Amino acid sequence: MSIKKELIAAGIVLAITFVICLKIRANSDHNIKAALETVQSQNEALKTELHDIKALLQTRD
Repeated sequence: MSIKKELIAAGIVLAITFVICLKIRANSDHNIKAALETVQSQNEALKTELHDIKALLQTRD
């Protein structure tokens, strides 16, 4: 195989690898955002439960 063909093949492999890395990163960013939204939602639910527990404790006294 000539040097020119080897360089072209290497360039193609590099471009494919770069595209794969970009897709993995985009998917990772999406997963991180989804996880953050889930944690924030759970945090709000816990705050509500804590508020309800405090209200129940105050009515007991």
